[in-house]
Amino acid sequence: ESFEFLAGNFDIADIGLFDPYVKSAKDLNPNLLVVGYRSAIDMHRPAEVWEDNYNAYDKNYKDWPTVNANDDWFLHDEAGDRLRENSYNAYVMNPASAGWRAHNAEYMAQSLLGLPQYDGVFVDNCFYTMPVGFADSSHWHVTIKNEQCVLGDDRATLITQHDVLITPYCSEKPKVRLSENELDQDYYGNGGSCSGKTITLGVALPPEVQPGATLYVTYDALDDSFKMKQEDIDSWPEGMILMLKEIKTKIKDKLLFINTQDPAIFVDYADGLMDEHFVHADWETEDYFRPLSDWKLHVDNISVATSKGKIFLAQCGTKRSPGATDEAVKKVMMYCLASYLLGKGDISSFYFLDGTNGTYNHVDYYPEWDIDLGLPLTTYDLLAE
Repeated sequence: ESFEFLAGNFDIADIGLFDPYVKSAKDLNPNLLVVGYRSAIDMHRPAEVWEDNYNAYDKNYKDWPTVNANDDWFLHDEAGDRLRENSYNAYVMNPASAGWRAHNAEYMAQSLLGLPQYDGVFVDNCFYTMPVGFADSSHWHVTIKNEQCVLGDDRATLITQHDVLITPYCSEKPKVRLSENELDQDYYGNGGSCSGKTITLGVALPPEVQPGATLYVTYDALDDSFKMKQEDIDSWPEGMILMLKEIKTKIKDKLLFINTQDPAIFVDYADGLMDEHFVHADWETEDYFRPLSDWKLHVDNISVATSKGKIFLAQCGTKRSPGATDEAVKKVMMYCLASYLLGKGDISSFYFLDGTNGTYNHVDYYPEWDIDLGLPLTTYDLLAE
């Protein structure tokens, strides 16, 4: 029943490039557009991603062995280590790399060949310039492999060279071994812990391993020196445009949707554009509203897309502050919907998400969405501030 409701009440579905239920959804609603998710710049090693989504992410990143073998496709810090994004622990790929661009485009094209029920691809994280914070060292970490650390007098603690990072989205924990061999016993285990540069073992060492012994530690590390090289920042914009051009060429008559905050720049290279933070984002509380200038910028994004015949996806949401009511959340939804209707086109779509208990782990729906108010009678004008 829920599946039938979803298929019958939504226009567009953005899901992984492997979903077995797409054909059934299209049978229920032949007009449903289905696009397969892929990031322009993110890559995960499947064993490191969300523990409750191993199967899904194994399929979404099944090209990891090929990608991993091409180190020049990755972003690196000045020391040559691969940069990883802190929030989701993704390896970040370099759009200026011709090899990465070619591989990513070919991967999408080949995936679509085997999935004729898909209408195209949805390419996430299409930034023209690096977002605020990306060039800053606080945004990045690297994975240090087999750092040699000295066992403390208590035979349970080690001091690493850098601060240890464990993110809520990463199932990867530090590994502590007696050698560089990855198949050896890990003495961090499930009971280990870390704070700053101090690692406490969770598994007892053999009695012959005494204080002062050298152990080999692999861990995600934080340090002010871990940041993008200026040359990569400078080459990013052109690389991103070249990537979108290559993807569109490879997928031929299939649709290319992109998630971007730069629609005016990318509108000519895609068939559809998503503004994931349209007027009110799912991490913004119901009592917060942006300045007028920011609000209008996002409303104008609809016109940028629809004036060129592109599909526009307005993605909005809120996160409840303590004690917030359903009525307060609905008022935010109506504010977002009214903003969307100002610039709505023939081929645009709206969605609002209550992100209080997670972002994309559930579906929200409001009866007001079933009312067809038609298109705007004319273009909007700003009468006063």
